[in-house]
Amino acid sequence: MVDFTMAMCLIFVANIAHAEQYQIELLADFSHLNQTSNHTQWLSPLASVIDDEYFIAQDNGLVYLLKTGETNTQNAILNVPLHNPSFISLSAIGRHPSFSLPEEPGYATFYTAHTVEFTPDKYANRITVEGSNFDFGFESVITAWTYDFETQQLDPQTQREVLRVPIPSPNHAIQQLKFEPYLKPWNANYGLMYFSLKYIEELKEHPLYSGGILRISPLIFGARNYTVSQSNPFVKTPEINDEIVVMGGHDVNNFFWAKYSHESIFIQHYIGKQHWLSKARIGVNLQDQNLSDNLWLSPKEMTSSLLYQGREFLNLRNKVVFFNHINNQWQLNSISLESLNTETPTVEHVIRLQGISTNSHLTVHQNNHNEMVIFDNTQSKLYSFHASNVTSVEEQSFEPNPSEPGSQYIIFLVLLLTVSSITLIYIYRKNSAYKRAIYPLDKGYVRFEYELRKETILLFKIKQKKAHKTLRLKEINRCEILLNNQSIKVFDEQPSNAISNRLEEDIRSQFIKEHDKKMQEDQTRQIEVILSDNNGSYTICLYLRKGNTRVTGNKYFTTVDILLDLCWMVSKHVNSHTETRTVTLLPFSRPNLQDPIRQVVKPQLDQPSNEPSITKTQPVSPPTEPENNAPTLKESPAATPEKHQSDVVEALEKLVKLHAQGYLTDEEFSLAKSNLLQ
Repeated sequence: MVDFTMAMCLIFVANIAHAEQYQIELLADFSHLNQTSNHTQWLSPLASVIDDEYFIAQDNGLVYLLKTGETNTQNAILNVPLHNPSFISLSAIGRHPSFSLPEEPGYATFYTAHTVEFTPDKYANRITVEGSNFDFGFESVITAWTYDFETQQLDPQTQREVLRVPIPSPNHAIQQLKFEPYLKPWNANYGLMYFSLKYIEELKEHPLYSGGILRISPLIFGARNYTVSQSNPFVKTPEINDEIVVMGGHDVNNFFWAKYSHESIFIQHYIGKQHWLSKARIGVNLQDQNLSDNLWLSPKEMTSSLLYQGREFLNLRNKVVFFNHINNQWQLNSISLESLNTETPTVEHVIRLQGISTNSHLTVHQNNHNEMVIFDNTQSKLYSFHASNVTSVEEQSFEPNPSEPGSQYIIFLVLLLTVSSITLIYIYRKNSAYKRAIYPLDKGYVRFEYELRKETILLFKIKQKKAHKTLRLKEINRCEILLNNQSIKVFDEQPSNAISNRLEEDIRSQFIKEHDKKMQEDQTRQIEVILSDNNGSYTICLYLRKGNTRVTGNKYFTTVDILLDLCWMVSKHVNSHTETRTVTLLPFSRPNLQDPIRQVVKPQLDQPSNEPSITKTQPVSPPTEPENNAPTLKESPAATPEKHQSDVVEALEKLVKLHAQGYLTDEEFSLAKSNLLQ
């Protein structure tokens, strides 16, 4: 009996190794959409603003809306050749980052790039090379379309030519249309389109055809179908086209951005029989830049790569991931950015991808949550790539020794029972505290969801997946913010009750001061919003913490972000005096310093930057640990020389930390440091 009990105990106390398993899951198989011609190719998939939806397109000009998950349907939404008689091939698709933001320019705007025969008389939107007599036979044309969210179609009547670039052959067409995904509407360079042009040997002396990246604002401005930002590096250099931001890359295959490095682009390109991955600053000539900025070099062709910025694979975060075909196996490799500048960069992770043909052409992309999806161009299949934390038990051989006294077994069992009892008591107390904390939420609303297409707000009660109440955004006439049951601001049709950027700063200051207060075990911290229409008022508890137990799903400052986004949207609908929203800055240093340092306190959300400002609030979640990661405002006593010096040192340390984390650019860091040391 003792031996049996000991064996059962070993099942629980064996060495447990949590190995992160990488799995692929088929999202969609759309091989039946392939045309009879073997020459038809799929373009790179483009994530829609709605989860589980993607835009996909073929080079024959057909564009589809792909719905994965339970529906798994593919609907044709545009046939480009029907509306362009001289159409030859489609080469790229893209969507404006404000695609889902009704209040922003660029709403519902979709872009395509296709090739046509060169037409001399269509010169209005053409990018040209001065002094060139080269005989171009074709042109690559960028076109804007408007997407109808109700019919889920691209309206052909809204077709608008943005620009055209002369090219010698369809193989030199624009291959990518991209927008920097991590910018917000109030950031500089938001909404600027990037696209690449291939290298042309006969025109290599002209920067436009040296293999570079161009940047424009594709929105209408007056009589112009596109404009060039004054922040482009060559707007004052006559011999270089204003649209160019990076040149000299020869054949540019791919480019992408890091989340906190807006002045640089990671470029995958081919020069001199070598495949490169380079980190290029805006305005650089890749043929002249320092070798230290060339991150990867290989004589073999590099497959699709990206800088992973998701949250599912913490071990891959901020690493470059790419595919290799080795020993008849597809492998996903990741390389840390810190190791890229060494002479011999090492592959840190190798993951075998089972079930994908070795003859396939694979590319890696990101969904709306910055997680990886794999596109098999050859088999016309789309896969998700996710982690499965499988617990593996390493069995230990145990040979009981009859000569050892049986008391050792008893001691072992007593220890095991003691640990189990303590664990059960801890879980019981946590659950009891959680139940006491959620009691105030039993009858009210605890979260909301904003439906973009219908412009409605769905209200949910605790532990319910089905909406209890639906409010139409245009019928809401009042919005009130409550902090700990105290009203701090009301937004309605009164001119004085419109939200503004200054008012947002003041509201954020109140939330920061509240967060800085130390919570006692019996204290409650609560954030609510009251929405009103002609039928009544509806209170939503967005955040609730009882002592160290947080009941609601979102963290404190994430909730503040969601709340203010909602207030801006409501205010724009009910009050014509609402101003344009800009970046929000708040004092971060202590009040007794002469020049307060200013820091953006809006925390980064989990969604991709091109998602709607109003996001889903999280449902009620189990208890969590206290939050100590937010900026605070503290009152300080009268300043003394010693205290002032200590405060300056402390503020400098915070400033250096913010700069290291990427919240401050080099210029902002230098300016803030100068102000601090005055």
